[in-house]
Amino acid sequence: MELNLRKQKNKIKGDELSQRVRGFAERLEIAEKTSVDLREEFNRREQDSKTAAGEIELLGEQLTQEKIQLAKWEQELTQCTEQLSQERMVIRENEGNLQQKVQNRVNVQENRQAVEAELEVLNLRLEEHSLAQEKQQYALMLRRQDRESLSTRVLELEQEALFKRQGAHALEQRLHANEIRVARWETEWQAGVTRLAEEFSLTWEESMSYQTDEERTVIGRKVQDLKQEIQDLGPINQAAIEEYPIMLKRQEFMLTQQDDLVEANQTLRQLISELDKTMIERFIESFNAVNVAFQEVFKDLFHGGSAELRLVDPDNILETGVEIIAQPPGKKSQLLSLLSGGERALTAIAILFALLRVKPSPFCILDEIEASLDDSNVQRFAQYIHRLSHSTQFVVISHRKGTMESADILYGITMEECGVSKLLSVRLDEREDTSNTA
Repeated sequence: MELNLRKQKNKIKGDELSQRVRGFAERLEIAEKTSVDLREEFNRREQDSKTAAGEIELLGEQLTQEKIQLAKWEQELTQCTEQLSQERMVIRENEGNLQQKVQNRVNVQENRQAVEAELEVLNLRLEEHSLAQEKQQYALMLRRQDRESLSTRVLELEQEALFKRQGAHALEQRLHANEIRVARWETEWQAGVTRLAEEFSLTWEESMSYQTDEERTVIGRKVQDLKQEIQDLGPINQAAIEEYPIMLKRQEFMLTQQDDLVEANQTLRQLISELDKTMIERFIESFNAVNVAFQEVFKDLFHGGSAELRLVDPDNILETGVEIIAQPPGKKSQLLSLLSGGERALTAIAILFALLRVKPSPFCILDEIEASLDDSNVQRFAQYIHRLSHSTQFVVISHRKGTMESADILYGITMEECGVSKLLSVRLDEREDTSNTA
């Protein structure tokens, strides 16, 4: 009986707990919906706030522009006000000048009337004087005609005398010029005869046999060539006959040496051509291998992206430069110089690892090459060193925590006593093995 009562009570309690749990679940569901609605409302309000902030910023810029424009208008208004005041002052001055000019005009009219009256009197006197002057001018004209006829005769006589003097002077000048010309011709003739005798070994009569200028020019050129050849020969060497056999042997020796040098030059040029061809083939082969390895290493270090090496001048392999094109994840393809400092450093590390993959080196020292990388890239750098450690032993000088944590052995310098340095080493691989065993 008591057991049944307990079961009934437990059932009632269980039902009550189930109802309470369902109630809590419903309230929790309502709370979650309310939370989602509130979050959406918060996001919408936050977006509205950003929009309102943008509008406020835009209105602030517009207000600033309007203030600037208002200041310009106020300045222009001030200038216009000052200009208006100046124009008013000018108008007042012009009005005063106008009144003065009106008064002057009245005075001028009064003076004009007085002058016109005096002018009438003067005109009458002028008519009287004009009649008397006409009579005097007529008499003067008759005397001038007589004087002009006499002057014309005198001019004719003077002109005739001038012509005669000019003719005599011209004859004297012509005579003097002819005398000078004859003297110059005699001097030139004497100089020509002397030159014919000295340079061409000809007399005047012999030179006259060469009539045309062309023949004379040809002979003159031949004489000049012969003189130049004589000068080039220099003084006569009396010992030339004895020196000839010696010089002939020396010439033969020099020709032999020249032939050997020409042959050696050809051999060297052929060897250089072959070396250039071999260098180009090996360079292209190595470049393509490094380019493929660089693309793979770049993707591993950056976890995506792409990169490549390009030749600046593919037609001139031996003198061409190399461009590094990189495209980190989420960015566009660009030159190495346009990347950020960390991206440039990681790209350079990718090129170094690509070179080590193509041609491994037994030993490699790296001096803080990962200093500009962030922590995540430092981890990738350290992991990739472990991938290459099977063929290359790396010694890394670093202050980065991630690099030091990934090292097998750590070496450090400490100074426990002043002036006394002490080398410390820790083998991290043994420590990890010990911890794993424990």
